[in-house]
Amino acid sequence: MSEWVHVETMLPENGAVVLVVLKKKNTVSDIDVAQFRSDQWDDTISWRLPYCYAWGGEVTHWMPLPERP
Repeated sequence: MSEWVHVETMLPENGAVVLVVLKKKNTVSDIDVAQFRSDQWDDTISWRLPYCYAWGGEVTHWMPLPERP
């Protein structure tokens, strides 16, 4: 899969590290790397950036990381 996927269409596997489009208030969207987390007990989902616990924005799209050279 090499196309951007809307989060309302499909979510990555639990624990997957993917590229994300992060929509922020009053700014242009950013692209970053995040880990998807899903709690099977209460159906909560979260996105975590490798270098911080939370951010002010909303993930709208994701795609798998490209293959390493």
